[in-house]
Amino acid sequence: MNNKEPWLAVNLSMLFPGFGQLYSGKALKGYILITIEAALIVSTVALWVQGSLGGFLTGFGGSILLVWNLFDAHSSSRSGNEDSFETSRKAGKDAWLGIFLTRILPGLGHFYMGQAVRGCAVLVLYIAMNYALVLLSGSVAGAILGLAASIAYLAAACCLLYITEKNPLRYPLLHIKYFIAGMSIVTIITFSGALLVRTYIIQAYTLPTGSMEDTLLTGDHFIMEKLSYNNVDSTDPGRGIGHGDIIVFTPPGTPVQEHVKRCIAVPGDIVSIKNGEVFLNGAKLEEPYAKGETTYSGIEAGRIEGTVPQGKIVVLGDNRRNSLDSRGFGYVPVENVTGRVILLYWNTRQILKMDFSRIGKVR
Repeated sequence: MNNKEPWLAVNLSMLFPGFGQLYSGKALKGYILITIEAALIVSTVALWVQGSLGGFLTGFGGSILLVWNLFDAHSSSRSGNEDSFETSRKAGKDAWLGIFLTRILPGLGHFYMGQAVRGCAVLVLYIAMNYALVLLSGSVAGAILGLAASIAYLAAACCLLYITEKNPLRYPLLHIKYFIAGMSIVTIITFSGALLVRTYIIQAYTLPTGSMEDTLLTGDHFIMEKLSYNNVDSTDPGRGIGHGDIIVFTPPGTPVQEHVKRCIAVPGDIVSIKNGEVFLNGAKLEEPYAKGETTYSGIEAGRIEGTVPQGKIVVLGDNRRNSLDSRGFGYVPVENVTGRVILLYWNTRQILKMDFSRIGKVR
C-alpha cells in the first residue's frame, strides 16, 4: 500500500493550493484548487491596478482558500494510510512537520526537532537578513540579498530532513528530491514574479511626510500602479499623466529620493499662482483637497509660471504650507514619474484606533 505523509502534503499545498491533493491522489480536487487559486491571484492583481477595493476581497478569498486547502491536504493524505503507518508516524518527531513550522517562522522547526542552538542561529539570521532587506529595499544589492535570503530559507527547511532519524520508509530519497526541487522552483518563480510585479505593475509604498495631508497622512501605506504611464502612445508628451493624479516621482536633481505629490498641470497647460490660488489655463483651479493657501513663501517666484514645456509636468503637495514641490524644484520630467497612487491599505495609528474609514480609498 502506498502510504502518504500528511505533513508532506501540507507543505506541498503551502507551495500552491492543490499540490498536496495531487500528491494524495485526489487529482480532480487538486486541479480545481489550482485553477481557483490562480484565478483569484490574477483577479486580485487586476483589481489592485484598477484601484478597486475588490482586490482586498479576492485576496482575502485566496487566503481563506489557502488555509482550508492545508487542512484538506492533511486529511486527504491520511484517508488511505494503513493504521500501522499512522501509529509509527505519530510515535516520533516528524521532519515534514518541522519543515512546515520552519516555513511559518525560520528556526521554529529546529526547536521542535530538539535543535535549539541551530534554531536560534536560523532565527537570528532570518531577522538580520530581513532588516538588511528593509535598508537595501529597491536597490540591486537588495535584490541579490532577497534571493540569498530565499535560498537560506529553503536550506533551513530542507536540512531538517537530515537531522532527524534516518528512516528510508518514512523519508524516501525520492520524496526528498521532489520536495527540494519543488521548493526550489517555487522559490525562484515567486522571487522572480514578485520582482517583475514590483518593477512593472504595482509596488507598495509608505509616505514618510505630511506634504499630502489631508489626502494622505504620514505613515500611510498605499499601492502604486505603473502600467498606466508605461503603456501609452509614445507621442503623448505627458505619458498619460492626468490632472489630479497622485503620483510617485523623483524630483529633478535628486535621482534617489522619491516624492509623492499631485499633478496639477501637464504639457501645454498655462499655470499661474495669484492671491493664494492656482489658475490653470486662465481659470481658477477648484481644489477641495488643498490644505492652506498656495504661495511661494519665500521660494523663488515664477518657477512654474507660464506654459508648461513639452515632456514636463507641475506637481504640488495637497498640504500647501508644508510641501517641497514644483514651487521649489520646478517642472518634473515625465520620465521621472514612477507610477500612480491607487489604493490606501494601511495606517498603523488609525488601525490601532479601529478607524478603517480611509482604507481602500485615495481621494
